[in-house]
Amino acid sequence: MVKAIRFRIDEGMVDAFAALTGDRSSLHVDEGFARRAPFRRRVVHGMLPVLYLSRWVSGAPVALAVRFLKPVFPGDMLELKGSEENASVEGARAYRFDITRVESGETVTTGTVQLVPFQGETWKSEAELADAHSIVPERLQERVALFEELEKGEEATFRVIVSREHRAALRALLVRGLAYGVAESPEDEPLPAPSWLYAAATSTYVGMSMPGRYATYTELISTWGTPRVDDEEGALFTGKVAFLSASTRMAVGRFRLETPRGVEVGQGTVKVRVGEPPRAMPSMPEVQARGMDLGLQGRVVLVTGASRGIGETIAKLFAAHGARVVVNYHRGKGDAERVVDEIAAAGGQAMPIGADVTDAVAVRRLIEETEHAFGPVEVLVNNAAGDYDATDFGHLTWSDVQRDLDVILKGAFLCCQAVLPGMVRAGFGRIVNLSTHAVEAPPVGHTAYVVAKSALVGLTRSLAVEYAGQGITVNAVMPGMVETDLTANVSSLARETLRRDIPLQRLASPLDVARVVLFLASDAAAYMTGQQLPLTGGLPPFR
Repeated sequence: MVKAIRFRIDEGMVDAFAALTGDRSSLHVDEGFARRAPFRRRVVHGMLPVLYLSRWVSGAPVALAVRFLKPVFPGDMLELKGSEENASVEGARAYRFDITRVESGETVTTGTVQLVPFQGETWKSEAELADAHSIVPERLQERVALFEELEKGEEATFRVIVSREHRAALRALLVRGLAYGVAESPEDEPLPAPSWLYAAATSTYVGMSMPGRYATYTELISTWGTPRVDDEEGALFTGKVAFLSASTRMAVGRFRLETPRGVEVGQGTVKVRVGEPPRAMPSMPEVQARGMDLGLQGRVVLVTGASRGIGETIAKLFAAHGARVVVNYHRGKGDAERVVDEIAAAGGQAMPIGADVTDAVAVRRLIEETEHAFGPVEVLVNNAAGDYDATDFGHLTWSDVQRDLDVILKGAFLCCQAVLPGMVRAGFGRIVNLSTHAVEAPPVGHTAYVVAKSALVGLTRSLAVEYAGQGITVNAVMPGMVETDLTANVSSLARETLRRDIPLQRLASPLDVARVVLFLASDAAAYMTGQQLPLTGGLPPFR
């Protein structure tokens, strides 16, 4: 067995790797785009953890096969470990390896590598990551291609130059990940073999060209030579789309690197999953045209988690009916301001207020700012939720469960506590909690989410009974799967299978949910409290 190596990749390392390789894919470097992508946050380049192989076992790769199973996020503590096995290349040593997330133990990357001895020269001066030029001299324009726009046989080419400075920058970058009290590294140790950086160029091909912005790297199978490559001439990377699968939205590309004199540096195949662009929420004119007036003119409405998706649409619909709306957000300030601007452009009244609903002090400030601007909160919509990622129970940690409980349950609890005294004084109040049909029919792998949403139903029932005599209603909406960014990481095949099972033959839209929330907040639902309204398109249970 080979001893393990642990490391942690932070956001600065992601930016440095993007600068070094030229892979500036939005999924990795654009926080705004990443928030609306299936993973809901910035993702570490898949090849970056793999390059720790150059520190784990010395040598130059002649064969490298990698499967990227799970995304890696900035801040993850990872462990690279494996064992030696029989090599198929003469003179090489072969290893099977896995990269796992330390906290949960789940495997994020797996593969094999065969290496030959490499005596790398040393580089004693410190390499400043910010000063390292890209191995791709020409700044590539990120391609924004849908799966349907890819064509079999299309090519992309770019030049790759790997100098000693680049290799020193790579070593410094990898050492940075070891600097969390895990390991030390002498400055004058040999530099990694150039072929590691040539292999990293496959990430540039995927993230910038095939297909670019909507790519998720899933597999690399490659072989590498060890020719002398001129530092000024470099090698030409040529990639060609070889296969497309519409049913799985997978694309396979074949690539080759060769010197200007035709000497092969490397070749292989990459496999990519092509995602879908973030869904645009209904525009304000569309919401106005399709909504209906339910007498909410002038009401003060607070919607948590309203910078996108269902919350965004709820805020717009209330504003369309004349309510004064507070668009709460946590990290999505730009999105919240966009929602408010869109409401204002349509003649509505709204303001953005940032607050982490899991923080009692922040919630109190949220309510105080709302009251100062609009008056006491009359309608509270508890919509804030975390990610919707599938994790099997064996890999689930209590911190995963606690994270969902904090946002979904604790956030609603704190907001209710903050607004109820004012509602009691006014003798009027509407609280609507966004739960989910999943509490009745739990999907596999979503235990933490289902537990938190089930607890929210308990809070709904308890508050409804306690405050029913004071003019305050508390209800829950229980939607099935809704077409938003939150469910974008659910495969197209799974969504289509679910759609066929729904009697109405479609998934819910954000506006379907917003209308029910609006109904519960209106006088039309004045005699309804403590209820769970299923929004399932006809799926059981029926209530």
